[in-house]
Amino acid sequence: MKKYFLLGCITFLMSCSTSKKEQLSRLEGFVFGTTYHITYVDNDGINYQKSIDSLFHLVNKSLSTYMPTSDISKINKGDTTVVIDAYFKEVLEKSKHLNKITDGYFDPTVGNLVNAWGFGPKKPLNTMSERVVDSMMQYVGLHKVTVKDAKIVKQYPEIYLDFNSIAKGFGVDIIGRFLESKKITNYLIEIGGEIRARGKNQKDN
Repeated sequence: MKKYFLLGCITFLMSCSTSKKEQLSRLEGFVFGTTYHITYVDNDGINYQKSIDSLFHLVNKSLSTYMPTSDISKINKGDTTVVIDAYFKEVLEKSKHLNKITDGYFDPTVGNLVNAWGFGPKKPLNTMSERVVDSMMQYVGLHKVTVKDAKIVKQYPEIYLDFNSIAKGFGVDIIGRFLESKKITNYLIEIGGEIRARGKNQKDN
């Protein structure tokens, strides 16, 4: 009798586990000055909105030039006491790699020029002349930025860092890593046109 009871319990548990269907979750919102859409499939149907919003906040707090209190904004203002976090360090290292393989064409130290032309958080200059551009070029060059004791050291205080060209893609990777840490292997992440995808959708494509 006990054997039949045990067998029945095992059969019941197996039927429960196999009947558990994968659930599709969709999240969307606004971040990094643009929209985001996240779709993922898992067995638990957990809404990770709060966790993802927290990750977005941490990335912004570290790298957003549009947030006056962010680490990068403080550094751009000349604060030499800022201890950079893992996000800042990783983005800087990736930027240095891209700077090297592009022979300097990818360079986050062009922030002053970005602002002067009206593409950054600061008010643009009314006139842009060759002389003005040349005067700003002395503050361009990623080799003029180093890290010592987890703090940014700039050759010139006027150097203005701007990681916006890589920050969105980095944000996509951060969310992808988070989902994978939750054992989610089927997802699609899009932030302002930057995309990361893994696995298959519910149509098995």
